[in-house]
Amino acid sequence: MATGKFFRQVPLPEQKSHNDDVLFPAVLSPTCTTAIQLSTFKEAIGAHKPWLESILVNTGAILFRGFPVTSPSDFNDVVEAFGFPEFSYVGGRVPRTQVVGRVYTANESPLHLEVPFHHEMAYNPDFPTKLFFFCDEEPEEGGETPIVLSHIVYEKMKERHPDFVAQLEEHGLMYITIHGDKEDPSSITGSSWKTAFQTDDKKIAEERAVKKGTKLEWMGNTAKLITGPIPAIRLDEASCRKTWFNSLAIAYSLPASERQNASAELGSGDPVDEDVMKDMLRILKEECVVIPWKKGDVLLVNNLTVLHSSWKKAYQTDDKNVAEERAVKQGTKLEWMGNMAKTITGPVAAIRFDEATGRKTWFNSLAVAYNVPTSEKQSTSVELGSGDPVDYDAMKDMLRILKEECVAIPWKKGDVLLVNNLTVLHSRWPLIKPPRRILASLCK
Repeated sequence: MATGKFFRQVPLPEQKSHNDDVLFPAVLSPTCTTAIQLSTFKEAIGAHKPWLESILVNTGAILFRGFPVTSPSDFNDVVEAFGFPEFSYVGGRVPRTQVVGRVYTANESPLHLEVPFHHEMAYNPDFPTKLFFFCDEEPEEGGETPIVLSHIVYEKMKERHPDFVAQLEEHGLMYITIHGDKEDPSSITGSSWKTAFQTDDKKIAEERAVKKGTKLEWMGNTAKLITGPIPAIRLDEASCRKTWFNSLAIAYSLPASERQNASAELGSGDPVDEDVMKDMLRILKEECVVIPWKKGDVLLVNNLTVLHSSWKKAYQTDDKNVAEERAVKQGTKLEWMGNMAKTITGPVAAIRFDEATGRKTWFNSLAVAYNVPTSEKQSTSVELGSGDPVDYDAMKDMLRILKEECVAIPWKKGDVLLVNNLTVLHSRWPLIKPPRRILASLCK
């Protein structure tokens, strides 16, 4: 279907049909079959902006595919072409690094972690109305950004759990998050309070928290943020539909060890029903649309009506059988605990002989297992191949040796570091002053 002289709507097999056969999301490609310039795309956005906004209202999301967007700078130009006011991320709960202009990293948590469904900053009285995503590098497999229509989730939840939904509508939600003074790169909610409020000054952080409708309590150098009660169900004025506008999926998808750092409760002070949350997570997975990214894709999301997620799976699949097969190929045993996966690898050699140098090397991940917070050690652990525990005092001494013998050279833009992984261990020290973006590539 051609639209004007520039855009055409194209179907994808992953789309879902809702609301009188409207496809979700809308997918737009160039009408022209010959190469076009970025400047032409930007001009077309300006010329067709009212039409594009009407599609966004009707469908909830637009995927632009096949346009000449090849870099973060190009993406920034596309965002600017729409002319939407910029939203400040002050008070955000996850670390993000500015790349160029209005473009930031989407989420800097480890790639094996899944980011649960959420409306952006739904835990805050002030939130963005629109989101842009850009695929700078196409993943070989996995790494999708699933999206789901929020009113569908609300309707399903009201049908299955009317009493709980009534409680949400009456009382709203309280969100409680804990933020240290340093980033926690192992967590999807690992932003420090300094990053969240873009300052090192506690008084300024307090002032900015108040402006965001958040209460800030200090526990030494750690900040406890309490927001709410705020609505968990909202009425979208454009569609006159109620939406599932909250961050419950984040609070109840986190590992048990992390829930103390990001939790939610009813505005009345009562806890949220765990069984209801499990069903909510099932509904989100059942109703979502998952379209694999292609390089250059730009996704525009109506944050008022659509929840989004990020799938960054260790085995790059939703299929448990496929995950098991891939685990076996990696020499790993995979045990299921509901939807949680326990992976067991080994015994594998912890000391290896490097043939090129004739030396034995400390080739293991003991430092990873014994350098994580106590609350997370149940999620990552190591034991001797005999089944005996590792001596904790020996591990503390090992960590001291690693710090004493290491070389730490500050990065300069453009540096390239080539490491012999057979003979050299590497680490990453906490970032004191952002931004930082280091890219990596693995070779056999």
